[in-house]
Amino acid sequence: MYGLEQSEKIMKLYVGNIPYEINEGELRSVFQEFGKVSTVKIVMDRDSRRSKGYGFIEMESEQEALAALSGLEGKEIQGRKLKVSKAQVQEPSAHRKSKNYRMHQ
Repeated sequence: MYGLEQSEKIMKLYVGNIPYEINEGELRSVFQEFGKVSTVKIVMDRDSRRSKGYGFIEMESEQEALAALSGLEGKEIQGRKLKVSKAQVQEPSAHRKSKNYRMHQ
């Protein structure tokens, strides 16, 4: 309907065990072999500004994302085997809403 197939749904993937030296452009290139990549986000440590070794990829179709998942799970890149899975929606928890620190007495 309206020119979009049901399978044309953006899917977000979790990517773990990413080599620390790889950047978002390089990671995008790896996933583009399987289809159109909407976004790439490698999670960085806020203090050191170094990669934490995991991130997220959004692909423009579920079919392409599943092909990437199948083709890249366990694939070795720069000496590390990627871990690729469907990203899980994380519900906000009460302790994340506010950072109330208490001093121990």
